[in-house]
Amino acid sequence: MEKCADLLEKLTKLENRLVDNNANLEGKLLELHECTAKLEEKFLENTANLKKELEDKIMEKLCELEIRIFTLEDRIQEVQGNFAALDIKTIDERQRGLLLEKSSEFGASVGSAGHLWMKPPQFDGTMPWNIYRRQFEAAANSNGWSSTEKATALWPYEKMLVLFFKEYHPKNKGLLVGHLEMRYGQLHLEHVYNTQLKNRFQR
Repeated sequence: MEKCADLLEKLTKLENRLVDNNANLEGKLLELHECTAKLEEKFLENTANLKKELEDKIMEKLCELEIRIFTLEDRIQEVQGNFAALDIKTIDERQRGLLLEKSSEFGASVGSAGHLWMKPPQFDGTMPWNIYRRQFEAAANSNGWSSTEKATALWPYEKMLVLFFKEYHPKNKGLLVGHLEMRYGQLHLEHVYNTQLKNRFQR
């Protein structure tokens, strides 16, 4: 009987210990669950912070790269512009040098705009008129002269001027007479003569 009582007591104690152990185990499991939740929350927070930090750094690097790219593009355009200007200047200088070289061969001069100006030949009466006319026409056409400009260039050579007007303006004798009258005539006294004639008729 006593043995049964001792056994029952032992079983009761064991049951109580199991209950206590079970409660402790549940507490530990709850603790572990809370700790795991905190760790997970901390992990997610750290991951979000790390992601944001990485995104910020990436954006910063991208901005720096864009600025460098824009700077390089500006420098490239500047260098290309300098090369283009240098090429144009070099070409202009070479063309001007060639024009100067050719002009020295043909007795011509080069203007500020690079236009080749041909000096008309001098007529001294020793060369045939036809030869001189061809040389004069070549220079005048190269310079883009009009008929009036040709006549002005021929002004020192009166006989040649008459030949020029006969050949180029056979029907426009008034232009020739006007030029000759301005050089040798008394065109500036025309109003004086008109006044004298008017006075004579009135008498």
